[in-house]
Amino acid sequence: MHELIFLGTGCPNDSRQRGEASIFFDGLLMDCGDGCADKLINLNLIDNIQAILITHLHSDHIKDIAKLLSFIALNSTELKTINLFSPPGLSKILDKYTNMSELLSYLSEKISIELHEGLIENKCIGDKIISAYEMNHHVEDYGYLIEFEGAKLFYTGDTRKCTIQIKADYVIHDSMATESEKGIVDDTGHSTAGDAALFAKEVDAKVLFLTHINDDWISNNDALINEAKMHFKGKIYIAEDLARFSLKSKSELHSSLRNGKEIIKKDKI
Repeated sequence: MHELIFLGTGCPNDSRQRGEASIFFDGLLMDCGDGCADKLINLNLIDNIQAILITHLHSDHIKDIAKLLSFIALNSTELKTINLFSPPGLSKILDKYTNMSELLSYLSEKISIELHEGLIENKCIGDKIISAYEMNHHVEDYGYLIEFEGAKLFYTGDTRKCTIQIKADYVIHDSMATESEKGIVDDTGHSTAGDAALFAKEVDAKVLFLTHINDDWISNNDALINEAKMHFKGKIYIAEDLARFSLKSKSELHSSLRNGKEIIKKDKI
């Protein structure tokens, strides 16, 4: 089973009805916003983390990294290697704000960090293959393509509408609001539900998850779904904190589509 768990699905704001960006998928952690480390501890997933994929260096995507690495080390009974992927600059930020060098020196018998700053292509982590692509945000920002058993999952991170030359079966896309707020969405470097749907259509996705949603839209999910449906005919889900989904392999996905079965299984933790 390939399990996708949304830990934080919101934008940074004062009300915080949704947590900051973080998603867990089969040992891979995509972004590490505030609250992520505690949720992973509560879900008994700390020992399962093999790699952390950071899309960009805004605080709502990296705030919990030092805390998380401490938890991983303290829970390890032997030396554990964590691959950390990020745009350039993460090491400087961590050293400046969290004394990361001192932390890792203290925990060096329990955890080894392999830091990869910059774009990557076909990097193997366990049975997954990971590549990074430049997206369109205010700062250097990566989307990550993860291949597993022939299927492909793509996570955009924060991005305006953009086009990249990939194909993916599952897409997790920034979706701050609807076209009614297109101006502020563009100004802040994000996407609408319509932008997300167009991206999913362009990459031939079968399933679209809308995430990084502004709190103003929590009670109006139907508007996001309806806008996305105008452009994308596959399955569309609004990501919610602590929702989990079982993703199918490529062969299982195609079999489900041919037979008209549900193509993913979803649960709320």
